[in-house]
Amino acid sequence: MDRLSRLVEEWEFDRVEGMLRAFAFEGQADVAYRPLLIAASADPGFLGHTLSQVHAARIATRYLTPSENAWLLWKLYRTLTSRFGYPEFLKLGETASSGPESILAAFESSLRYKSPPAEETVRRALEDDLPLADLLAKTVDFYGNWTVGEKEHTISYLNAVLQTANFLGKDEALLPLAIGLSKLPF
Repeated sequence: MDRLSRLVEEWEFDRVEGMLRAFAFEGQADVAYRPLLIAASADPGFLGHTLSQVHAARIATRYLTPSENAWLLWKLYRTLTSRFGYPEFLKLGETASSGPESILAAFESSLRYKSPPAEETVRRALEDDLPLADLLAKTVDFYGNWTVGEKEHTISYLNAVLQTANFLGKDEALLPLAIGLSKLPF
């Protein structure tokens, strides 16, 4: 996976296609979406359509043949985004415990009022080793408070953000959560 990430970051697409085919024919097409999900999380597109499309394609892998998966992966890698790689400024730092109650209260304020920014509170929560599942659940709990925007787009994008964060895991969940929560209308 690291090799695939490095190749797409360096735009070595003549070598990427073979790797995508190999992942698809080895039954690991969903794993090959990781670099693409990271790229789409950094630039989710209008109303999150880019991230939502990549997320939906990753979920669909179980229903597609290896040939279909290889074709879809190749098409999405070549057309959906122009930048790959995890942004350095969003990598998690050292754990600095400040108590889960205060972190969750700040995160709740981010969800309710957008202050402090979600990037700050999600980072603190993840660096403090709060379970990712708890952050995702708290985000879903607050969705009912969000009343601005077209609900269908908001639900679709929020789903893609949360599922992508879960798929990427704690170390890389900050990217989709920070970008996604900053763009969602609430």
